[in-house]
Amino acid sequence: MAALWVTWATGTWWEIPREASRDTARGDIAAGRVAEVVRADGWNDGDGIWFNNPSARLSADGVYLVWTTFSGQVRYTLDGRPAAGLGGSVSDTTDPPTTALEAGLRAAARQATEDRSSTRWSVPGIAGGALWLAFLMILAAGPAPRQGTRVFWFWVGLASFGLGVLAWLGTERPWAGLAGPARRRSGWLGLGYLIVSTIVVGVLTLGLRLVSGGTLVPG
Repeated sequence: MAALWVTWATGTWWEIPREASRDTARGDIAAGRVAEVVRADGWNDGDGIWFNNPSARLSADGVYLVWTTFSGQVRYTLDGRPAAGLGGSVSDTTDPPTTALEAGLRAAARQATEDRSSTRWSVPGIAGGALWLAFLMILAAGPAPRQGTRVFWFWVGLASFGLGVLAWLGTERPWAGLAGPARRRSGWLGLGYLIVSTIVVGVLTLGLRLVSGGTLVPG
């Protein structure tokens, strides 16, 4: 389970959307790295489970160009759409106007997918899903946890970055048969831990992003 977490963490860091410059976009076009292109007006948090990366909120009039490379990286840049009839290039009579950068990315994606398969598996999504499923199965069907109730650990397990699952794995060790306190932590306390940890981790992540830049701590 620890190996699954490391696989998820590494893959998530690699695939999380990163802001990129227009020069980076042109470099990906020239190198044939563009696998998919969409327009978006922001980001969705998915279903809120920690092992899912944010997804682009698709919008035909969105101001962001979002493209995925064949290595699995997701990049985006600000690129407002031109108004119809005001100098935008049009690929055909049914498509809305596109900017030169969008046209280049879409052409590169079409060419690249003709040359090789665009099928990509999300390794972090698979690893995170397997870890979460294993956690739930052991929590539900395994020995009763000793440090907290099953509901307590369910809420804690939802903590950002899978830190709650790591805490359960290191504290409970359900297969070790360790003795624990007679009074276990309640589900309400677990919910409180989840709320507090979400705030603390969010603040720390924002601080690290400001200090180290979006490349090391993307978002």
